[in-house]
Amino acid sequence: MLYRITFSRASPGPSLVLTQCVQCRYACPCRALRVAAPAATSGAVHLIIIRHGESEFNRAVEEGQSFKDPMIFDPPLTSRGRDQARALRERLRGELACHGDALWVVSPLRRAIETFLLACPLVGSVGDATPDVVAGPSGLACARSRSSEGLGNAAVELQPLISEFCVTAGDVGSSTSQLASEFPQMARQLAVLPETWWFQEPRRPNCAAAKTMNCTEPRAHQKQRVGEFARWLSRRPERFIILVGHCSFWKEFSKSNDRMRNGEMRSMRW
Repeated sequence: MLYRITFSRASPGPSLVLTQCVQCRYACPCRALRVAAPAATSGAVHLIIIRHGESEFNRAVEEGQSFKDPMIFDPPLTSRGRDQARALRERLRGELACHGDALWVVSPLRRAIETFLLACPLVGSVGDATPDVVAGPSGLACARSRSSEGLGNAAVELQPLISEFCVTAGDVGSSTSQLASEFPQMARQLAVLPETWWFQEPRRPNCAAAKTMNCTEPRAHQKQRVGEFARWLSRRPERFIILVGHCSFWKEFSKSNDRMRNGEMRSMRW
């Protein structure tokens, strides 16, 4: 089912972003170079938010008797999750036909990248063209690949700010070099992100490769990250944006009372 949710967006003034989070000292997706935020734009934005398909972490939790972290780091999709992602393809093709070109914004966690590659109708040529490198939220460099496959141009950005809140092993990301070896289609997009882009504290690292988790993301930092993303979104020039991310992040961002299911798609006016 396609949900339609409407709420007004804030209009924050121009701001500068520091190399560390404004209110904390953590290494996290918010860190970036100091840059001026782009000018705000007017008019409603049509958003589609997607939760990734079922991951191996989701399946392990579902098969367990109670919620316990199965310690599966940055999990891939299950076969069911891949089917859920493919099922979105024709629906998204219809959305593109109706609304025109979209900006695709994808979490760098493995399950979100896989969902994007399987669901995007334009994925056949994504990553083939030379990307434009742009300043993303907080000045974080993002890669944008231009491509077309019968439905017009597509723009794709990998955005760490919409990665899932880091509270379990499944929320610890993989290095960009590792992801590039697994997803060569996205190598150029990954190349402009930091090698270590996920949340961790100084001297308390989280590492998917080493299968270690030494800290979780504080609630205050989660809310700060959602706010940072909302400010970035409010200043985007695109009027149609498709976002591929995660359950808890989308629940906080949309102020929803319910949690999205795996492979679910919702529509919002921003």
